[in-house]
Amino acid sequence: MDLSAARLPVPLALQHMRRSLRLRLLVSYQCTMRRQGNEGSGESSLRQG
Repeated sequence: MDLSAARLPVPLALQHMRRSLRLRLLVSYQCTMRRQGNEGSGESSLRQG
């Protein structure tokens, strides 16, 4: 958690948390796709999200 985000107003903090969460999900998603060998089954879910 970023301590700097706590000092921001509530909506900005929520946006910051959402952005970091999305980045973290994207990174973990890419890691899992690399482990699976880019099967392509997750491409559709990535387009939906």
